[in-house]
Amino acid sequence: MPRPYQQYLDEAREASDRKYKKWLIPLMLLGAAIGAAIGGGFSDGRLDAIVAGVAGGGMVGLAVQYIIRRTTASENAEDAFRADWCSEHGCVVIETFEPANGPYANSGHRQRSSDAIHGPMNGLNTVLYNFSYWTKQQNSKGGSSETEHPYKIFCIEGPRLPIASMSFGRRDVFNRLRVFDKIDAAVSSQRGVELESIDFNKTFDLEIHDHADDIWIRRVFDPPTIDALVRGTFEIPDIRYYDNVFWLVESGHYDAPELDKMLDWQGRAARAIAHLARVPA
Repeated sequence: MPRPYQQYLDEAREASDRKYKKWLIPLMLLGAAIGAAIGGGFSDGRLDAIVAGVAGGGMVGLAVQYIIRRTTASENAEDAFRADWCSEHGCVVIETFEPANGPYANSGHRQRSSDAIHGPMNGLNTVLYNFSYWTKQQNSKGGSSETEHPYKIFCIEGPRLPIASMSFGRRDVFNRLRVFDKIDAAVSSQRGVELESIDFNKTFDLEIHDHADDIWIRRVFDPPTIDALVRGTFEIPDIRYYDNVFWLVESGHYDAPELDKMLDWQGRAARAIAHLARVPA
């Protein structure tokens, strides 16, 4: 069983402090030399500016060494905790997981996945991974900058649905206007579904493939299911289904100490998947 994360972090910091202790003096000297050169260059060699540059550069070297120690320790603690957590739960750490048609796989001008783990979670073959894509922006001076868009994603293999694609989630502030349903239908292969509940239609966004069977989807979302969802006694997390797998997507990367929380999220999805798949075609 994994120990408390703080223990991993304390051990990693001790190891990192020992490893990078020898870097302190060289980095401070390098920073002092650079600071002296900068101070002297901007002040025509004034002694007070050179001394200030030496002091400032030395502090910068100290800060750089501290950042290196703490960053390395955090990464090592995450890796050690994740490995022990996976061992406890029958999962394995994998280097990368980059499904060709995963959420946002073709977004931005570059993409990267990381921190992937794979294994049977709550009875379903599952991969959890962090994913980012980057977009470029041009400024008025002709330069450019990048913006990272981070996500944590579950890829869950479960029962196959008799439908090419489906998405379900709570409506956000904008989508509550529901004018976007018609826009989505016009630009994608999915269409919105309105069920026989005003409260459901206001709260949830249900979309299915254009050629999906309306009778099937209404048998899945029968009156008891609709009532339970509206009252909050049953939950279907925001979920997507396509390429015969289910996807959970949420903004921001997960950290290793959040793995139990991620497992709970996947467990709620597993219960929802079983409910969605209970109705045959």
